[in-house]
Amino acid sequence: VLPWNPPHRRRPYVVVVVCRSNEATRTRLQESSRAAYTSPPSSRMRLYAAAVGLLAIAAALSPRDAARGDGARSVGDDDDDVPVRNPPQCYDVPGGELADCGPSHQFCDVPFENAPAYHLMDQQGCAENDPNGPVFDPVHGVFHHFYQIHLAAPPGSGPDYGHFVSKNLIEWAALPVAIWNGLDASTGATMAYDDVAIYTGSATLVPGAGPTGALGVVQIYPGLCDGSRQDNCQTGTLLAMATPADYEGDELLVNWTKSAANPIVNNTQRDPSTAWKTASGEWRLRTYDSMVYGAASDEDFIAGTWYEIGKSPDLRTCECPSLYPLPASTPGFEDAYDEADLPTHV
Repeated sequence: VLPWNPPHRRRPYVVVVVCRSNEATRTRLQESSRAAYTSPPSSRMRLYAAAVGLLAIAAALSPRDAARGDGARSVGDDDDDVPVRNPPQCYDVPGGELADCGPSHQFCDVPFENAPAYHLMDQQGCAENDPNGPVFDPVHGVFHHFYQIHLAAPPGSGPDYGHFVSKNLIEWAALPVAIWNGLDASTGATMAYDDVAIYTGSATLVPGAGPTGALGVVQIYPGLCDGSRQDNCQTGTLLAMATPADYEGDELLVNWTKSAANPIVNNTQRDPSTAWKTASGEWRLRTYDSMVYGAASDEDFIAGTWYEIGKSPDLRTCECPSLYPLPASTPGFEDAYDEADLPTHV
């Protein structure tokens, strides 16, 4: 909390930072906020202090903590002696049978009441963060929005790939988890290469990935591995690929299957971008750390044949990067456009 009336400001102000923390820290935060509420003499300052207290108490009593259950925690919490599970178990239906989280049990709690009508909110009681691989499927005319949903099949910690669909970008339907850590829901197969978590990936429309060779959706995602269960897992992160299990018959692309070529890149970093295609027909994508990878053709992309190109000095390290192509030159200015050596993407 910054000074109520700092000399360089005309109005009093407050800065509040709410962090994910352990129970002891949250208790101290609540106590300090309640003390702050009773101490300021003026009504305006009391309102500011009350706001601080409400934020602190809301953070301490968040539904996400309740959904995880006693003894569970998210990656990033600071109690090293507590096992990493997020959440420990899931329901088959809201309030129903509890068991290990998986395709048959993927509700952490009851859906939120009075959820926003035009904003996406996880409806499995698990909470959400990063959006993943938003894409329009040209085969069925459906918009897809994926996101990090905070649950995991054992032995993972999560998150995994949640899923919403829409046909008009206004009305959305919540679907089951699309991509699970450590298992392929369409086949029942298990694997170690991504059994810790599925992080933020990206979708690309690739010629030949749809039915009968049409343009289709491919998801490339970062899988988190554990070196005690997976070979060649020095960085703990790899890239893997998933495609619709029944593209032609599954209009909403509910079921996804993992490529037999997985992992397509080992020992990398998270946040693969949507891939872009160069003039030569080579596909490229980048990761969080500015590393660029390539696939020589549409066929190689689909087959999962990728290679490292190297780090680009033009790409800064950043979370969840996206690259967008710049338009071609205005007719009549082609020569000037070429001579300027302008970038092709931003």
